[in-house]
Amino acid sequence: MSQGDFSNKYKEIEIKEFGEELENSINSTHEIRREKEEVNKGGFNIKDYVIMNIPMDLFCYILIITFSISFYGAYTNINEFQDPIIALRPGYTFPTISGLLPSFFYAFLLIAIYLILQKVLIPVADLVMEENYKKECIEKPEMLALYRFKIISNFFKMMFYTFTSVLGFYYLSNEKFFPTSLLGKGSLYYFYEQYPNSFFLHKPAFIDVIYHINFGYVLFDCYYLYTQKMQSDFLLMLLHHIATISMVIISWVSNYTMIGSVIFYLHYVGDMFVYFVRLSLYIKTPDRLKVSLSVILVLVFIYTRIYVFGSLIYMLFSNPFNMSRVEILGLSANFGLLFIHLVWISMIIAKQVKYFIGGEISDIIAQRKKN
Repeated sequence: MSQGDFSNKYKEIEIKEFGEELENSINSTHEIRREKEEVNKGGFNIKDYVIMNIPMDLFCYILIITFSISFYGAYTNINEFQDPIIALRPGYTFPTISGLLPSFFYAFLLIAIYLILQKVLIPVADLVMEENYKKECIEKPEMLALYRFKIISNFFKMMFYTFTSVLGFYYLSNEKFFPTSLLGKGSLYYFYEQYPNSFFLHKPAFIDVIYHINFGYVLFDCYYLYTQKMQSDFLLMLLHHIATISMVIISWVSNYTMIGSVIFYLHYVGDMFVYFVRLSLYIKTPDRLKVSLSVILVLVFIYTRIYVFGSLIYMLFSNPFNMSRVEILGLSANFGLLFIHLVWISMIIAKQVKYFIGGEISDIIAQRKKN
């Protein structure tokens, strides 16, 4: 028997033994698990789910309400922004919200791919699962579905963000508005250097494709947030989605999509590393690699989401033209996202410090429950 055949045979035996142990454990704890499920169906506990960290959660609620009201006010008064621009070039038409309808096709496509992967990748998830999690699944069978879900979900998101990051850089890197800070050849200030003629510049067709795909993913992520168990960052994610949806729609109907495409790109580059790190926590990878990836993640986050994104916000804030209500909303939503980034970075760094002090590596996101 060759070395390769022996290795494959060993893996088959290992998987078989793990499956048999897991099946026996599942059978022996079936009644306990069913009791737990009945308890979980008992109702919605406001103390455990709605308000956990009172200062942070209340702050999130205030921002959620503020963004919702501001978005409604800005969108219903979009003509206040559009009319002065149209007056400069009669006959010019701004994009309408119906132009975002292709995003729903991409959202349904992503949901379909995601659901298929959740089924077909189960054997792969069992094979690559970290040994500590395998042992925990034998002791607590109800955890198996959770770890499978995390591995497959993180893999799916990692692949999507990698794809969109590569696609975004390929199409945007030579554009005059794509900044050198993101390895481009242009400047963030290009848009305002051409203002107000920047609205009349030829917009490459791929900008719309970038918007449709990425907004489709935002819609998919809303589905994902709604269908998964409540997580510790639920309110932050809800705030993030409301701010993102507001910015996408407003930037689309106000034709700020050149700046919007840059914002999409710098966020998704960081998210690509987020899911590299989160996937590594649940599969067989050396601890040093996990920590190294998390350090790279913090550096990428600080550079793209604090420095580059902060520079873009400063540019929007310091532009020499009077800002309309629509532009003020866009700026406010950007500030909201910047605040979320600061919170997430602090959470990641706290986990890294915990590892260096106590040697414990864990995901920054957990089920939303009291500690």
